[in-house]
Amino acid sequence: MPSTPHKKTLPVSFLWTFSILLVLHLTSASFRVIDDCDEVYNYWEPLHYLLYGYGLQTWEYSPEYSIRSWFYVLLHAIPATVAKTMGLSRLHVFYFVRGVMACFSAFCEATLVQAVAKNFNRAVALHLTSILFVSSGIWVASTSFLPSSFAMNMVTLSLSAQLSLPSTRRTVKVLSFVVIGAILGWPFSAALSIPFVLLELMDIRRQFVPLITRWLKAGLVCLLIAGVCIAVDSFFYQKFEFVAWNIVKYNVLAKDGRGPDIYGTEPWWYYFANLTLQHNIAFWFALACGPFVFIAALTNWINLDSFLDLSSVISPFYLWLLIFLLQPHKEERFMYPIYPVLCLAGAVGLDMFIKISMNLYTSMTRKAGSTFPVRILVLSIYALMGFISIARILAVQNYNAPMVVYPALRYLKASESPIMNVCVGKEWYRYPSSFFLPENARLKYVKSEFDGILPAEFKEDNGTSWWNRPGYYETPMYMNDLNNEEPTRYVSLEECDFLIDSEFTYSKPTKHELVYSKEPEWKVLFMFPFIDTKNTPFLGRALSVPFTDPKWGRYEVLTQKPVNITLP
Repeated sequence: MPSTPHKKTLPVSFLWTFSILLVLHLTSASFRVIDDCDEVYNYWEPLHYLLYGYGLQTWEYSPEYSIRSWFYVLLHAIPATVAKTMGLSRLHVFYFVRGVMACFSAFCEATLVQAVAKNFNRAVALHLTSILFVSSGIWVASTSFLPSSFAMNMVTLSLSAQLSLPSTRRTVKVLSFVVIGAILGWPFSAALSIPFVLLELMDIRRQFVPLITRWLKAGLVCLLIAGVCIAVDSFFYQKFEFVAWNIVKYNVLAKDGRGPDIYGTEPWWYYFANLTLQHNIAFWFALACGPFVFIAALTNWINLDSFLDLSSVISPFYLWLLIFLLQPHKEERFMYPIYPVLCLAGAVGLDMFIKISMNLYTSMTRKAGSTFPVRILVLSIYALMGFISIARILAVQNYNAPMVVYPALRYLKASESPIMNVCVGKEWYRYPSSFFLPENARLKYVKSEFDGILPAEFKEDNGTSWWNRPGYYETPMYMNDLNNEEPTRYVSLEECDFLIDSEFTYSKPTKHELVYSKEPEWKVLFMFPFIDTKNTPFLGRALSVPFTDPKWGRYEVLTQKPVNITLP
């Protein structure tokens, strides 16, 4: 009989599961490259401003638009403040916060594994642990500062609660985690609760009073959570703001050239390619899980109740995928909330595949006790999953030059000014945040071929308390939500103490982007290898495997001024 919910099975050790997953996530905290500039400019920079009084401000944090939550940043400021109080440097504060994220993600995932083992099926729980451990997608998302990563963890906890038997406690926990993930994290993640709500409503005729009672209790808890989030954000913006609604309003209801599509669109198959890259075989087992469950119900392999329970658990994966396939603007981070559902569906799909394979092998060979070939097949699947995931994680390290180059600036001094200007042109989107700069350095922009809006600077403040910085509530000039270029962002090259740039064999000067290493007044201080994505084949960019032969460029620090170098 295949996996069915609420069937008591042997438990899986929470401590061991947590420890195993934590090892993976701590490597992510230590080595993961920030591959999304939104994570830097919309979350790490506001956190830096909250802690140190300066940082870069995107238009989303302007009180005129208010579509980013200061409460979300404040939560991450708690471990950051602990690290700062311990006397850690800014760079170490960054990695300390990442380490806390790693611990929290491992805790959520271990909770899900334990819930699956207790209420579902121990074999599925072990498959789930293995998939979580080898998934490069989980490796990336587990330590991301993005709200979609936070929503992913809340979905994981919600899913863990959903696997328990129906009760007021279950309903309150499921909906509370959903609301926390939606209001404090990413509002669209609330859509993942639709199958659970429909499952609950199926009992409305038989259990009207108990159902209404527990939903009223859940509703009150959710209103309390929403009220706290609104109150904190309103305190920061110094006016009433419901940030989650502002996000929905901009992304769904915006007109007149506004909305997410102005930041680029992707083809319909983008998520199939991306999820295959991040989860490889597990993604396709997750896709097969639905048909497996449907066939199992048709053939009476599972009863109706088991079919409904399984469907409510795995259907959010299909629902989310369908919703976002229909959106022109696609990004990898939009899939983060369904990663736990994907992994669970993949584990169920793998478990059912194994049982089907064993039944077919037994019926074909008539050897009821021999399943050795099937076990070899399963081990081969895990070996392939692990190999592809490790190759993917290693390939991403080919992009880690900014995480190495920026911290090295602390050994350089190029002017007598107390503040050094570190400039970027076309490499603005690979900036890893102010946590990587020396205390006396500020990021500046020089004109490049990019013609969208760049972040401004928060109003610098080192005198007031962290909870009353003017950048929270004062409306800055020269902001817009149309991605129109703002020339006020740029400084001249003469104002730059250092310039960060990349150079490749095909690099040619343009009107706004010089090949600075070939300009007589500029000299390269040091460089670090960076993969040449234009001349490296797809396989070499996506996976680190033998014989892919990636091509290399260089990530450079340049200056046109005399420099003093202080070696450690």
